[in-house]
Amino acid sequence: MSATVVWGDEGLALVYESWYKTRRTRTWMIAPGNLEAQGRKLFDRSSEDVYADPGSPMLRRTSLGRYVLAGVKDADGKKRLLLNGSGATPQGNIPFLDLLEIESGEKQRIWESSKETYFETVVALMSDQLDGDLDLNKLRILVSKESQTEPPQYYLRSWPEQTVCQITDFPHPNPQIANLKKEIIRYERSAGVQLTANLYLPPAYDPATDGPLPLLMWAYPREFKSKDNAGQMRGSPYSFAGIGSTSALLWLARRFAILDGPTVPIIGEGDEEANDRVLAKRTR
Repeated sequence: MSATVVWGDEGLALVYESWYKTRRTRTWMIAPGNLEAQGRKLFDRSSEDVYADPGSPMLRRTSLGRYVLAGVKDADGKKRLLLNGSGATPQGNIPFLDLLEIESGEKQRIWESSKETYFETVVALMSDQLDGDLDLNKLRILVSKESQTEPPQYYLRSWPEQTVCQITDFPHPNPQIANLKKEIIRYERSAGVQLTANLYLPPAYDPATDGPLPLLMWAYPREFKSKDNAGQMRGSPYSFAGIGSTSALLWLARRFAILDGPTVPIIGEGDEEANDRVLAKRTR
C-alpha cells in the first residue's frame, strides 16, 4: 500500500491510499488540526476505471510558496473544493470542473469542455490571493482549446458570467500537414476485449484514387486487472496532433498512414497476475 497527503489547512487535508495489486484507490478527507475527528471516505474505486475518475483537486500557492488545496466559497458561505477531471466517456474525454461541497460531499458541475469539434482542458487556477478561501464569483480559470487542425490556444474564463478572453494566437506549427485526418477506430479482440487506436491519414488522402497506403504502427502493452476497464476509451477524437522532432506523425509527409497507440492490454483478473501468461494474453 502507498499513501500521499494533499494539505489544505488545519481543518482539511486529503489522503490518497492505493493498492497496486488490486488497483484500488481511496480518497479520505481529514482534519489535521483535530486528532479526535474521524476521517471521511470520499471516493473508493479502481484506479483503472477512468470513467469513474472524480478528478483531482486544484491547488493554490500560499504566501510561503507552498501549494495547498484551493478552497472556494459562494454566497452561502459553504466551503468547496475544485475538482479538475479528464471526463473520460465512451465517446472520448470531455474534461470538466466540479465544485465539491466539503460537508455534504455533493458535486456541482460549473464547466465542461465542448463535446463536438473542440477539445478543452483546464490548465491553471488564475489567482493572486495567497491566503484564505477564494470567492466563487471572482474565480478565473486558464483554459486550453484545440481541435484536430487548430493548435492549442489559451483563454481566460471568468466567473460568474463565465466571460471568455482569448490570450494567445499561435500559428500552426506544421502547416504542411495541417489538414491531416485523425480518426479513433474501435475493434474487438478474440476474447471480447474492446480496443481503440488513433488512425492518422495524410492531407487530401482519397482511398478511391490514392489506393492503399504503407502503415506505420506504434504500440506498447499495458497491464490491467479488468477486461472492462482495459476496453475503456481514453483520449479525445478532437485533440490536436502535436508533432515533435521524433514523432511518428512526421511520416504523414511521406504519405504514410499512422496507427498510433493501439491498445494492447495484458489482463490478469482475480488472483492472476497480468504477466503470468504474457504472450498468450497479448492476442486473447
